[in-house]
Amino acid sequence: MHKEVELKPQKIDLPKIDVSKYVGQKVKIESVNYFENIIKQKKTYYALVSTSVLEVLDGADPIEIRATKTLGLHIDSEGSIGWGEDTKTGQFLKFMNVENIAELVGKEVTLKTTDPKNGKQFLTF
Repeated sequence: MHKEVELKPQKIDLPKIDVSKYVGQKVKIESVNYFENIIKQKKTYYALVSTSVLEVLDGADPIEIRATKTLGLHIDSEGSIGWGEDTKTGQFLKFMNVENIAELVGKEVTLKTTDPKNGKQFLTF
């Protein structure tokens, strides 16, 4: 059940998090969640792979620090959703020595950062 509320969103200051201290740590993958997205009226699919929580920052709304990786999925001519052997997802699964995305849970990864165009660093593997 959803409850409608009236909000007046505004810009707020959030804590700046230095993720560089986690780089190089080994941690286990905790979950894989699948999502559907619609871009320009076309459905796309992806898997969000997350590690276990590295740290919880206290505050009014505690922030869990964890690393994530987004794996793109494709749709074939018969409508099946999956990945190709030579795609980034296929290559990552091969590197992790698993046959299926679900098998990533429990696998150990080494953390690193990524620098998107906006200059912010995000924790990944």
